[in-house]
Amino acid sequence: MNVPAVRALGGSVWAALLLVLTAWACSVEDPEPGAAATENHAESGHGTEAEGPQRSIEVRNGEVVGGVQQLEVSLGESVTIEVLSDEADEMHVHGYDLAEDLEAGEPGAVTFDADIPGEFDVELEDHHLSLIVLRVR
Repeated sequence: MNVPAVRALGGSVWAALLLVLTAWACSVEDPEPGAAATENHAESGHGTEAEGPQRSIEVRNGEVVGGVQQLEVSLGESVTIEVLSDEADEMHVHGYDLAEDLEAGEPGAVTFDADIPGEFDVELEDHHLSLIVLRVR
């Protein structure tokens, strides 16, 4: 095996990778001026509307009413998850790093585009309580 040829090829691979990454970074569109940018196209808060799958979860006495739910969505769909808990906590959508502070007895919701494929836990962060297993296909 010719070591200088392998080294030269390795340098070419790195140069090609750098070129591809630079081209991709230049092609990413910036949001329109004045548009509100949100991480992962996410919105959180009360009364959020979505056209895609919606799931409402209730937590009472530290348990999910009806048990942990399964939610399967298609890649790119807009998803709304609403949680009503009898204790204050933070709802967290893992993998998307989305969070919504929950007040005891008041619903909180997060709406986002399911643009990352995979399986993700949605949980009450402080109580380490799993609410939903989200599968994005």
